[in-house]
Formats: sequence, structure tokens, C-alpha cells
Amino acid sequence: MQHDVLVELFKNRPSLATELLAESLHVPQPDFDEVRLASIELTEVQPAEYRADVVAVLYRNENRFASTSSKCSSASITTNRTFGPSI
Repeated sequence: MQHDVLVELFKNRPSLATELLAESLHVPQPDFDEVRLASIELTEVQPAEYRADVVAVLYRNENRFASTSSKCSSASITTNRTFGPSI
């Protein structure tokens, strides 16, 4: 139940990922106009498959320049950030 609540929080408010990084962990955030949800598929070319619970994408002038993904569990929230143009 706790896992689903965390996932819904990020789905309903994608900017929560950047807010938590900035306010709670004091991680500087890039200047962005918008945060959008993206595909939760994190599969690489190798056979291993990775999925996130939530992926939030930051946009500036309609160009994607950063993304954050979170894997939520009852013990922790793991967040990964990627900056740069989309691939």
C-alpha cells in the first residue's frame, strides 16, 4: 500500500521529484519550464530489463534536457537524474 501511495504522489505531481531533491537534499536544480511524465521503460540493449515506478522529464522551450526516475519501496526511494539532450 505504501509503495502505491508514493507512486501516485509522483504521478499526480511530477515536479515533486525536483522539489524533494532541491528542498530536502539541497541538490541544485537546472532552470526548466515544465516537468512531464515519461515512459517507465528503462530497458537497455543488454537483456536485463529495468523499470522505474515514475519518470519525470524536465523541458525548457519544448526541448527535453533532464529526467529523473524513482524506484519506490517501503524502505527507500531511489532517484536517478540524467541531464543532457534526449537520445
